[in-house]
Amino acid sequence: MNTIVFQELRETRGLAYSAKAYYNMPEKQGEPEYVTEQIISQNDKMMDCINVFNDITERMPQSEGAFQLAKQSLTKTLQSRRVTKYNLINFYYQMKKLGLDRDLYEQVYQELPSLTLADITNFEQQTMTRKPWCYVILGDEKELDMDGLNQIGTIHRVTLEDIFGY
Repeated sequence: MNTIVFQELRETRGLAYSAKAYYNMPEKQGEPEYVTEQIISQNDKMMDCINVFNDITERMPQSEGAFQLAKQSLTKTLQSRRVTKYNLINFYYQMKKLGLDRDLYEQVYQELPSLTLADITNFEQQTMTRKPWCYVILGDEKELDMDGLNQIGTIHRVTLEDIFGY
């Protein structure tokens, strides 16, 4: 997801200074999985960024070449991953909290060669398409397209006191 968001928002369309997205695992078994995305753009490009992101989640762009590069990158990351010393105990407890009795990353490494772009597309369609999203938008309200934001959903304004407690 990170590669697609970065390519579409930053490289292809030049809408953002920075763009990234990750599909996150829960810390404990039974907790929900979630997507985190960060887009840094000019205020006047905010709605374009939101619309492109929504398009990506509804119709994920597909590139076999980019997919193979992402697989190679993940393979290299997993091959160089080391759990040593005190981290070994923490890693063991992390796997136990997830309800696993073996190294999750070893399993990913073993199954990665057989993973296809169609598998990823199916996963994206089942888990992300037509799902509700929560947007956190930071900026000067006078410079934001509040009418556009109202069309996306209900706006909840928060204050510094709401966030920091003072």
